[in-house]
Amino acid sequence: MTTEDAIEQLSTALSLLNEPVLDKEAMRTLTRGLLDAKHTRYLDEGLATSDKGLIAHAILGALSHHEAEKEKNAREKLSFRH
Repeated sequence: MTTEDAIEQLSTALSLLNEPVLDKEAMRTLTRGLLDAKHTRYLDEGLATSDKGLIAHAILGALSHHEAEKEKNAREKLSFRH
């Protein structure tokens, strides 16, 4: 999966938090393999307690990581061109 795909999936998962009923299975499916251990713990705890704040924390942390990776890749691509 590309970094862009990961960002898209995590963004979709984040948007699910706006739904009146939390779809825990969709949340797990969208975030599977995209969170590190710390953010997985936040997600698991948030899903277990239906705490949207913890779920958002998990997703935003992972999004931040993937966005940083995307920027790093873009910088590296530019440096190879020069």
